Amino acid sequence: MVVHVEIVLNKDVAPELVLIQVLDPIGNPEEGASCRADIVSDLGEVEDKSLRNLDSIYDVMDSKLFSASETRGFYVLETELERYSGKYGINIVCISPGNLGVSYTVLNESSQNCEIKEGGKLVVC
Repeated sequence: MVVHVEIVLNKDVAPELVLIQVLDPIGNPEEGASCRADIVSDLGEVEDKSLRNLDSIYDVMDSKLFSASETRGFYVLETELERYSGKYGINIVCISPGNLGVSYTVLNESSQNCEIKEGGKLVVC
């Protein structure tokens, strides 16, 4: 299972919205996966928060500002870290239907292994 991570954020603040695309081993969008997150910050801790399955990436992204070759297989996490600039950690686990694949993603204030786009509003990992 392959996970494509996109984070919508402003520079130097925690992401308010995390988009994850789950793909099967062949590279097709995986719908029906179970994705959950743990979020830790100075504001508190949220455990086992469900990500919402999107019918299309354009449910949360403006198609005039963002173009995707594939719009299905996306899951969204609303972190509730609005304008938060302190330390944070987001751990996301996605399990494909039938438990055929598991993916684990870690995001935090120092993870810089992602590509920043749109002036810091979009980060692709």
